[in-house]
Amino acid sequence: MPNQLREFVYLNEVSINNHLSSMGRGVPEEVVQQSGEETETSGNAKVGIPSVGLGAGGKRSYLDSDNLETRITVTGPYRFQELRDEIEDAGIPIHDGSNPSELSRGDVVEVSGKLKPMSLFKFEIAFKAFLDIMDNETQQYLQEIDYQDQQVQEEISEEDVEELKNMLNLIQRFAGDKIPLRADVDSHPFGIPLDRNHMRSNPERVFFEDREYTAFGRVENLVQDAEQWDPAAVTDIIDTYVPQEQTGEEMRTILKQVSREFNMQLSDEDFIIKSPGSIIHPIAVHW
Repeated sequence: MPNQLREFVYLNEVSINNHLSSMGRGVPEEVVQQSGEETETSGNAKVGIPSVGLGAGGKRSYLDSDNLETRITVTGPYRFQELRDEIEDAGIPIHDGSNPSELSRGDVVEVSGKLKPMSLFKFEIAFKAFLDIMDNETQQYLQEIDYQDQQVQEEISEEDVEELKNMLNLIQRFAGDKIPLRADVDSHPFGIPLDRNHMRSNPERVFFEDREYTAFGRVENLVQDAEQWDPAAVTDIIDTYVPQEQTGEEMRTILKQVSREFNMQLSDEDFIIKSPGSIIHPIAVHW
């Protein structure tokens, strides 16, 4: 076991269990720890046999053993460490991303650095932040402390709020269950599409600021030659199978225009990962 602390913000326990099983290990549900204390008692003993007039003396001793059994429920982080130990014991290398040219599909990777929101998820974070600011209670509080001037108050109308909510709903429908992140290790981009169902913390709060995290997983795909990876499923499918339509690029252009209206600074790196790059199937993200 490592002598370090981990706080998991993302943990795919289904993937952990599948990998443990594929390596011939059962999935533990609990761990039994036993501890025992032994006490030795000794003394003198006398035995008399009246019928023959004999007496015998001797010493006696015995051990008193108390066994304590503790059952510990196995949680996801414990199984994650089990998987990591199994991988190391099997001699499977864990790449840190510093030599991307050596990576192949299926390799185990553990990359550390700032995880940046990409694509529609970046819009989702921004729009939710705007809606929080426009919340009635927040607006009232800002007015009380005289934070907003009259001009700003007049610029934000109920119609604006409703339009923003509709845009947020549309973005969430396009994004689905994926939370696309990007990590650059020595200028090599890694795409890390998280599954919302395995988040252990609020994703908007976790990735609102660029912070250092460690992502553990396996290489799912390599972005090579003139390829590119778009985390938005719709545009990625269009770019892959009907690139001549350029619909994916048109959608990204529209999103850039929308971002400028909200004073968001977006570049191509926020939308796509160009070759050479690597896409990770994430198993865990922690700090």
